[in-house]
Amino acid sequence: MTESQIRRALAAKGLRLKKAPSRHWTRAEYGPGYMVTDERNIVVLGCGQREFDATLADVAALLRA
Repeated sequence: MTESQIRRALAAKGLRLKKAPSRHWTRAEYGPGYMVTDERNIVVLGCGQREFDATLADVAALLRA
């Protein structure tokens, strides 16, 4: 699935896909990519050890579950 397809599928379930802020060598604290939140801004996926630690494959697996 592409990022836009995943965004649409999440929106249909009332969820939102957030992408990590752009990286800079001075901002190493951001994870590899994505975080899923609900309508109350509660993190559903992508905040285990650090923010934005989910990949698109992780998010697609969440949609299949």
